[in-house]
Formats: sequence, C-alpha cells, structure tokens
Amino acid sequence: MTAIELSVVAIGWLGTLVGWLYEWRAKRRERAAKETADAALDAAQNRADAAFFIPSVAKSFGMLPCGDGKVWHVANSNVLCYARDAVPRDIPAGTPVVLPLANDGEEVYGVTFAKLGISMRSIRYTDGERHLWGILEYPFDPASFGQREIVEVHFESRKGFQRIHRYAMEHGRRQFVRIDPPLPV
Repeated sequence: MTAIELSVVAIGWLGTLVGWLYEWRAKRRERAAKETADAALDAAQNRADAAFFIPSVAKSFGMLPCGDGKVWHVANSNVLCYARDAVPRDIPAGTPVVLPLANDGEEVYGVTFAKLGISMRSIRYTDGERHLWGILEYPFDPASFGQREIVEVHFESRKGFQRIHRYAMEHGRRQFVRIDPPLPV
C-alpha cells in the first residue's frame, strides 16, 4: 500500500471512531437526562403521596388523650398549642413536651417519629379531622431549649411505599418544619 492509500484508510477509521464517539456521548446525555427526569418525578411523587405534618392551630380542643385514661389539657404549661409557642424554661427536666400536630397532606399509615435514632412517643387520633392529627411527646431537656433538632418520620404511603421524611424542630418550642424532601419552590 502506498502512503496515500494508508492515509485514506486512516482517515476512514478516524471518521468512524469520531462518529462512534459522538453517538456514545449522545446516548450518555440521553441517559443522564432520563435519570434526572426520573429523579425529579420520584421526588414529586414522594412529596405528593405523603403526610405533611405541621403544628396544629386548632382551637377547638381542650383536652388531648395521652393513653392510660390520662389527658393533657391545653392549660398545662408543657402543652404547645395555639395559646403557647414555647414551654417555660423552668419546667423540670424530663417533663413531657406535648406538640399537637396536624396532617396537611395525604393519609398515611404506620407513622413513627424518631429523634437521633431514639423513638418519640406519638398518639394518633382517628377522628378524620385534618386540623388535629394527634400529638407528639418528647422529654424536656433545659440544656437543649431552643436548639434545632432533626426528627425522622417513617410512614407507609397510601400506595404502600415506605417513606422517610425529615423535619426540623426547636426543642421546647412550637415549631415543626419539613426539610427533606424539600418543599417545591
């Protein structure tokens, strides 16, 4: 083969290689775009098919059943409600802080709350009212008052998917805000 023939063959192979490279990059971009779209759809489904807990603003309740025939009354200083945004700092350590919650999202099942991997007591009311879903209890720690804490909420969606959402709260204050998955902008 002459040098000209060799260069023509080399140019042909080079052209084929460049074509394969462009095709490979295009397929890789398509795959990445599909994965991004699937992740966005998954995140939207995770938000849509889930509970959305917020501190209750209901004024219609006066007593909250807490099991064993006992009740928490909204007049108690450890009950965070429409009338009280924070517990007094002088309540004894270990006193249960009671946070009434509302569910502004979908109905879910098997709900559990955990802070730092430690289970938190929750009592669900089944009256079907969205303005009062139930209560969340945790022991008061004066040294942690006002500090941000992350609460993991484990539940089963109405379609049977197991989900975990994360909420931020301030110890001893009436705050409970979902942080993961993030709220749509």
